[in-house]
Amino acid sequence: NQSTGTKNLLIKLPHNATPEIIHKLGALFNGCRNGNTKVFLHHNDTKLQTPFSIERTDELMEELKSIVLHGSVELA
Repeated sequence: NQSTGTKNLLIKLPHNATPEIIHKLGALFNGCRNGNTKVFLHHNDTKLQTPFSIERTDELMEELKSIVLHGSVELA
C-alpha cells in the first residue's frame, strides 16, 4: 500500500541505543528500494537526516519497530 507524496520517517532511538542498532538500521535501509520517504534519526536531543530516501512498506515498518524496540517509528 503506497502513499503518494513525500513523507518523513522519524525513528526515535532509545536512550541506550547501541552502535549495533545503528548498524542494523543502515543495513536495512541499504536493502530498501529508493522511494520518496526521507529517513531521519532522533537520538536524545539530536535529529539527523540520513542520506536514505526509501519506499515505505508495512513490512519495513514492522521490522523497524522490532529493531528500535523501546524507541519509536513515526511518519511525519
